[in-house]
Amino acid sequence: MKKILSLVLIFILVNQIFPFSLFKFFTTTQPSIGVLQYNNSQKKTTFIGRNLLRLDFITNPLLPIQFDISLDANLLYGDFTKLFITKQNTTKLTDELMFFYETRKCYLKYNTNFADIYIGRQLLKFGEGIIFNPLNPFSKLDFTDIAFARIGVDSVRLKFPISLMSYFETIAISENFKFDNVNFATRILFPVLGYDVSFTGYHYKDTGYTSLGISFKGDLIGGLYGEVVYTSKINKKDEYTVSLMLGFDYSFFENLIIRTEYLNNQNQNLPIYNTITTPFCSSQYIASQIIFTPTMIDSFYLNTIYNLQNNSMLHTFAYQRNIVQNTDVTLKIFYQKNDITGNFQKNFNYIAYLLEFKIKL
Repeated sequence: MKKILSLVLIFILVNQIFPFSLFKFFTTTQPSIGVLQYNNSQKKTTFIGRNLLRLDFITNPLLPIQFDISLDANLLYGDFTKLFITKQNTTKLTDELMFFYETRKCYLKYNTNFADIYIGRQLLKFGEGIIFNPLNPFSKLDFTDIAFARIGVDSVRLKFPISLMSYFETIAISENFKFDNVNFATRILFPVLGYDVSFTGYHYKDTGYTSLGISFKGDLIGGLYGEVVYTSKINKKDEYTVSLMLGFDYSFFENLIIRTEYLNNQNQNLPIYNTITTPFCSSQYIASQIIFTPTMIDSFYLNTIYNLQNNSMLHTFAYQRNIVQNTDVTLKIFYQKNDITGNFQKNFNYIAYLLEFKIKL
């Protein structure tokens, strides 16, 4: 306990004096503060806050053995301490102050003549979706993170190159490497008529469900991509879900990108759907994204997600500027009306902002 409190005090002191990392190869992100409104009729508002120190370390990618590590240390304020639910790595300091740390990723990569081997906690992703990604079975978005970061999964991954543009990979996934309960995933990717096509499979050993999916990405006037995934239990074929995602993006004048995505979930109300790793559980969604880079140092981002089933919505705006070499500052504004997930919150309305610094040394 004393070690944890000492780490918290050091983190608070460094966070207040130095809003950036002093260590080589490390970057930091901090902080985000917001206002959460629970009930529109009562106009009740409460304060939530989060300070995040993120440390990233990557070794030389040219070495045969490489390490990639990302660690988070958080201070959660106000009602964030009530909303943030975790089984471990949390220390409650006061009724309205909590310290939480998480290893986002920490893995070793070893390059051989026949395959690339990854061992440890990794950020894995199947499919081509930017906003909606139903083909990705690995880890949910972190809704307590204004940037919707993902946490890695403990796994062993083997990636076998077939040609310059195609490969096959197989993955064994087990939380904390408890090998008595291992989930398996596999994927093969190859080009077809100018499109990147992948076939994927995923087996949930703990629930007995299996997912099969296909994704594609290519050009048709603009960028066209999509995913289809089917999930069921072998002995319960009448209990299944199907998710379809279609996306399109187009670039204007090389500095403006417009993207839109549509997601459709069938039979999403069945118990099976709670086992699928997705933050979007309603039947239909539509999303749009605009990225504008007027100069080499300025970027603007505008995202909108609309739940067609319950009329909830999510808006994010971000402005990023490179203030000096290797140093970026980003302002993000985030607004949610009602429960965008369609899964767990009612009257969950809030507006928040994030001021983020990234320094690479």
